[in-house]
Amino acid sequence: MRSKDTAQLLFAELSGERAQRITAEITKYHRPPGSEGYHAATDYVAGQLRELGLRHVTTERYPLDAATPVGHHPLPLAWEPYGAVVEVVSPVAEEVVDLATTSSCLAWWSAPTPEGGMEAELVDVGTGEREEDFAGRDVAGKIVLIGHTERPGGWMHAAREALKRGAAGIVSDYLFYTFEPHRTRAGLPDAVQLLRLPNQKGEFDAWACSISYPAAQRLRALLRQGPVRLHADIRCRSFAGEGQNLLCTLPGRELPEESVMFVAHTDR
Repeated sequence: MRSKDTAQLLFAELSGERAQRITAEITKYHRPPGSEGYHAATDYVAGQLRELGLRHVTTERYPLDAATPVGHHPLPLAWEPYGAVVEVVSPVAEEVVDLATTSSCLAWWSAPTPEGGMEAELVDVGTGEREEDFAGRDVAGKIVLIGHTERPGGWMHAAREALKRGAAGIVSDYLFYTFEPHRTRAGLPDAVQLLRLPNQKGEFDAWACSISYPAAQRLRALLRQGPVRLHADIRCRSFAGEGQNLLCTLPGRELPEESVMFVAHTDR
């Protein structure tokens, strides 16, 4: 079969409207690995496949416990978010970010704060890319402000540096995959990037929240005037859980020895 014929067959079968409807439904859930929302979204997709008449739908399950080898390495712990609110308490009182209204703000594999939250001084380390960004700055037990950088992997590097120095929390306006002129930090000021904290095994008792560019600029302006203290109430948990992948096979009629593969994340 020629590739043009294959493309025409696919276009005849695929539905953009259906894809949009299913995507809108699963975006109602937080979907970190092993979470309640992750399983709900995956089960929903399985149901949709069966409703479309696909009979060969199976589920592959595997441990998310940071211990059991899957392939060459153990997969991370399962993680579940419940709530996150970060506020300035001094020198003014104002909200920085809230998970209830900004669902992408709490970084995966954050650790919870004590009941009632925690209060700490804010320390600006710039982008945190260089050793000198942390030089002379005591971040142990404090909340670190990490700024956006164009460097690929800049967030993970800076976050690791903050964690190993004992930071209790991180706020950041980092934005992945920026490019001129459409996707820039200043050009998308209200975008709040979903981040992963390098804490997949639960080694660090720390949390991280992504914030908008204006919120980060506001914190920097306050810091120029003097010390700033934040209060954070982070509710989440890491735990030994389970992951699942859906597998669906449509046996070919004319060319059963050939395959076409579709692969997607649980947000597609």
